[in-house]
Amino acid sequence: MTLRTTINVLWGCLIAILVAILYLQKDEYELPSGWFEIFAAIAIGALIFFLARMLARWLVLAPALAGYRKSCVAGDWVRADRLCSRLELYFRDSSPTLLKLRMQRASALMTLQQYAEAKNVLDQMRQVTLAPEELPWVLNSMAWCELEVGQPNKAIETARSALAAAEACRYPNIRYCKGTLGAAYVVAEQPEKGIPYLQEALGPGGGSPGRYFRGFTAAEMSRAVQYAGGHNKAQATRAFFLGQALEKIGQTEEAKEAYEFAVHVYPDGEYGKLAQEKLNKL
Repeated sequence: MTLRTTINVLWGCLIAILVAILYLQKDEYELPSGWFEIFAAIAIGALIFFLARMLARWLVLAPALAGYRKSCVAGDWVRADRLCSRLELYFRDSSPTLLKLRMQRASALMTLQQYAEAKNVLDQMRQVTLAPEELPWVLNSMAWCELEVGQPNKAIETARSALAAAEACRYPNIRYCKGTLGAAYVVAEQPEKGIPYLQEALGPGGGSPGRYFRGFTAAEMSRAVQYAGGHNKAQATRAFFLGQALEKIGQTEEAKEAYEFAVHVYPDGEYGKLAQEKLNKL
């Protein structure tokens, strides 16, 4: 049973109970006669209608929202996704709330590495008009899902649209868009095109591919690691794909430095572990 159906059933039961109570107590009240009696009945009916609705929402919706938030905080993404799908059905007529829930559900599915399902949710979001600051996130997430499900060329196209949207609205997390585009180029066997985007996404250092990590000053390395402290998973991902790109064009030593950076900032993450495997083989 959906949340909306549960609330409506409970709502009807509460109205019936309140009407029955009022009927049983009718002899204790003296209602005005004539038109005033009609108006009084309407007012009482409206009050019963309102109170029953609010009580039903409080008894059913509030625990569902609280459980969803608690699951997100605890990292229980399986339960969070299940609750979010129920909440989506309830808020289907409320576009802002539904959009926010779908963004959260897509994030949960991507955390669970259920990229095909996340892509379906993001496709639904693209069917509506998005705010300028929401569009880059949706397109970038879509591009990453396409990359994960084996569609790198399509991911490049989507990621380029995400980057254009990010530049148009001065999106604060534009590095994510650049990182996704760079990774897509690497997977699509176009490493030379991906390297500049991955360099920019990683942050300070810059320069040509062959000296990206070599020649860092202490201050530059400090800033890169400090930035990674809040974005360690993303930084490890970018460094891993940069390492792959450098390895594909024959710059093995520089690739090792990129892999080492990925391991340094996020050793227990997916791409930190993959980078360590690469280092063991080189």
